[in-house]
Amino acid sequence: MEQNIPLPELRAPWARVCCALLLLMVAWCLLTPNPPQSLDELQDQTLRGDLIIHLSVFSMVSFFILSLCSPAQRANGVKGAISFAIITELLQLFVPNRTCDPYDMIANLMGIAIGFMMVLVWDQLLRRYGRDYLRKRCRSGLLNARDTYVRLRTSGPTSD
Repeated sequence: MEQNIPLPELRAPWARVCCALLLLMVAWCLLTPNPPQSLDELQDQTLRGDLIIHLSVFSMVSFFILSLCSPAQRANGVKGAISFAIITELLQLFVPNRTCDPYDMIANLMGIAIGFMMVLVWDQLLRRYGRDYLRKRCRSGLLNARDTYVRLRTSGPTSD
């Protein structure tokens, strides 16, 4: 049975505040002259570590932005996410110790595409199984993981 139910939890005022805080945090990380030390270490350890960061951050950002939009307004959400990616990358031209890298822009846009696909998959899961089924599955999965962790912690080392 298909259920065409929007996800009101993600459209609640607290979700909008969390999304705004996420956008502020991402903008700060992208526009600060001295990025956090752990980001510098990741970039030094991998060939293009900053591309992985841009890809994952913008997939998360676009997922949250598009989750707040109704399906009819998703095009505006995509435009907003793309605008945010372009503006933050171009503003890096004016920040000391930062560069406007076209590869970062490509990674940002790829991240937005991944976030869009994640929202489409999430909507399909909601339509197919319903919100209550997904809640129960998530809760049971979390409970099973917690029970397994508790059993491993309490069992202690075994002697053979």
